[in-house]
Amino acid sequence: MGIKALSGEVSHMSESTHTSGTTGNSSIGQGKISSKQVYSFRVKGKPVTCASKNAFSIGDGDFVACAGPEKNGVIDAKIIRNDTTGVTYGGNVTEQFVWTTILLLLSIGAIFTYIGALIGVPVFFVCLYLYYLTYQTSESKKALLSQVVET
Repeated sequence: MGIKALSGEVSHMSESTHTSGTTGNSSIGQGKISSKQVYSFRVKGKPVTCASKNAFSIGDGDFVACAGPEKNGVIDAKIIRNDTTGVTYGGNVTEQFVWTTILLLLSIGAIFTYIGALIGVPVFFVCLYLYYLTYQTSESKKALLSQVVET
């Protein structure tokens, strides 16, 4: 599952909203529900998907460059540059790295307490996975910088 970069004209654009979470069982209605926009399109016939908490503007006929890990022939874009509008979406590696580092330091601190070890150890491993995702975003950003869109 390597990082792939692709550029060209967007076709077969579709957008959907994915909602997940739970509502509480109590009468005060506790729970958490979140949603994200999922975009699917093709560039040079290659399928691309991108999930985002924020809506963004890409349509059929726009020229884009995108990069992300490829799995089962589909690129999971971590960063997309719309060269038609001049806007880049995703790729905020610094913010991901800072929040993951803060969480990692808190988990390490918790490991050295009796009760906190029960929480700290699993959170430590979650942090390792988050660093992996940050690495994917960083590599995607590097790959995108090397892309020139063919018009």
